[in-house]
Amino acid sequence: MGIEIRLVCAEHGEISLTPERHLRLKEGCPECSPKAPDGSPVKFLERAANKFGDRFDYSNLGYVAADEPVTIRCREHDRVFSPLPHSHIENETGCCPDCVARRKSETHSKSITVEGKRYRSIKEAADAYGIKSATARKRLNGGWAVDAAFKTPLAASGAHMAVETRVGDLTFPSFSDAAKHFEISEAAVRGRLQSNWSIEDAFTRPLRPARKPI
Repeated sequence: MGIEIRLVCAEHGEISLTPERHLRLKEGCPECSPKAPDGSPVKFLERAANKFGDRFDYSNLGYVAADEPVTIRCREHDRVFSPLPHSHIENETGCCPDCVARRKSETHSKSITVEGKRYRSIKEAADAYGIKSATARKRLNGGWAVDAAFKTPLAASGAHMAVETRVGDLTFPSFSDAAKHFEISEAAVRGRLQSNWSIEDAFTRPLRPARKPI
């Protein structure tokens, strides 16, 4: 956990915060610095809790804006690190360096389980799902959920090629055709698949309407 220091703000008196947070805040003081718009810290914490539960400690978060690093502690490894908010949410490892190292070690193990089925190697699983083992390793090392790393079609991860995509009882000539049929953006489907949604849910579940400003 980061060590807090005590400072004196000319406006608010004595304050306690970590050196990292003090340097990141625009004015050095939480009360003097501009607040992030649209309740972003609250939304971030809600998403983090939904994905990770109590796996990480956010008590010294220091959220300023979506494009500014935050301070997070991995409870398992007692490791403090500073990722961007969206990177923390999008990666299964949460961007904890120790968790990333463990994931890399796991992806190089002799066997792997995908959608409940155990394969003798990543290559064997990749062959079963019709992707290159190098692609699977890159996805896994990048923090993708195991199932999504194998079952996501290449076109869904950005490759410029048509890959037959099956959604429920329907089969489409490409990932793009499936997205157009269900009137959802390819980016939205990619994000859902990387979060380990099923293919069918990723395409068919309605998007949440944007919240109207109060």
